[in-house]
Amino acid sequence: MSIFKATLFTFRALPSPFLAIDPLRFLLGKIGAAQLRAALLRAQALVQKGEIGPARAAFLEAQQALEGLLGKPRAQADAQSYLALVYAGLRQKEAALESGLRATENLPASRDVIVGGSYLTQLAMAEAQVGEKESALNHIEQLLAIPAGHALSRASLRVDPVWDPLRNDPRFQKLSQEKKP
Repeated sequence: MSIFKATLFTFRALPSPFLAIDPLRFLLGKIGAAQLRAALLRAQALVQKGEIGPARAAFLEAQQALEGLLGKPRAQADAQSYLALVYAGLRQKEAALESGLRATENLPASRDVIVGGSYLTQLAMAEAQVGEKESALNHIEQLLAIPAGHALSRASLRVDPVWDPLRNDPRFQKLSQEKKP
């Protein structure tokens, strides 16, 4: 599990005023990509807390920052991948799927298992959030078949709230079970 996902789990339980100071920016003190991820994680944490209005504002903040990177070739695929999650959070299904697909086309997991695997994981997350269950499950299955444990694992499937829309699906339940040696 990445530090950003672990931090999301931690911040879900924090009181709302703390979320208002953008906790990852405060803790990491970094500029750039960390701030963009922080805005997205802040929005996701607010959704988990049921604070839809502030979550929408945080998603819009992340959207604005990420869309500013689309004209920069080196940052474009990263921006597209994160925008897929932002658009999913804003319930913009077509934009979410399009952004996620663009990122995975720019750098497929078959070409770069580390970064491409992360893009494919984020596409699957966006698909799960917007109701594209079959596609999300297909991508999860693909990710579990390659060495992409940094981005997705059976354990993360069981605990990460982004997968909640898939929890009752028998195929998801099977994929998230530990493999017996």
